[in-house]
Amino acid sequence: MNAAAISDPNNEPPGNDESVIFVVEGDAAVRNSLNFALGTEGYAVRTFATGSALLAESATLARGCLIADQTLPDLSGLDLIQDLRSLGIRLPAILLAGDAGPQLRARATRAGVTIVEKPLLGDGLARAIKDAFAETCRPKPAQALRSNS
Repeated sequence: MNAAAISDPNNEPPGNDESVIFVVEGDAAVRNSLNFALGTEGYAVRTFATGSALLAESATLARGCLIADQTLPDLSGLDLIQDLRSLGIRLPAILLAGDAGPQLRARATRAGVTIVEKPLLGDGLARAIKDAFAETCRPKPAQALRSNS
């Protein structure tokens, strides 16, 4: 993937590719940095500046992983995740938070959302993404075979 395709915030995800990452981040510098870094790791990335912008395209979010900043310009990242789930969209979600206090952690835990604290140092985000995709690709339990006799 070339740098121009990576940095295009309106790039379309490839069909049926489970490695699409939807990044919702209000800070353009952070959004562009995540777009570039995740693109160089081989992920298809779609970026959004607001939760409303992502919600407007909710029909295209069948597969992938969501990374949302907690402090978006229009709603909180956790509220965005809950809005998506109310629409039946259950992407694995990672919440970026500068100050993840006990109340936010409790809400995120109840929602099954992983929190990665800012600043993004080390490999915390990379591990969270790997875990999120492992969750979506986990084999389903085998169904018992029925005998037709």
